[in-house]
Amino acid sequence: MEMSAAEIGNAIGTSDATVIRAVQALGFGSVKELKDEIASSVGYGSTPIDNLVRTLGAIENADAAVGLILSTHADVMASLTPENSLQMQKASGVLRRASSIGCFGIGPSAAIAHYAQVALGRTGRRGILLDA
Repeated sequence: MEMSAAEIGNAIGTSDATVIRAVQALGFGSVKELKDEIASSVGYGSTPIDNLVRTLGAIENADAAVGLILSTHADVMASLTPENSLQMQKASGVLRRASSIGCFGIGPSAAIAHYAQVALGRTGRRGILLDA
């Protein structure tokens, strides 16, 4: 939490510009904004509903939200290669054999971990939530 973008980049073997681009890809304007979000959500038990309300409050209208979702999914689908498909099949095989699956997320990604655990439960799979 105390590291600059340059220090984070150095610690993980990349540049500060890459750290900043990753932070922006997550929807934050700056590293400080991401750190503030992490600090405010860790230990306070934000629920997926709280996170959804906060996210929807930041979106101007439903059309913009739907457009963003469709655009993001289209970009992901366009980037898939046969190698990606093979990797996903292998990962799926590993997950099918697992007796339980750990779902990890803190800060903004905690909602995704919560959702993954719920989705696992709906399919009869046991999931372990790791969010704090």
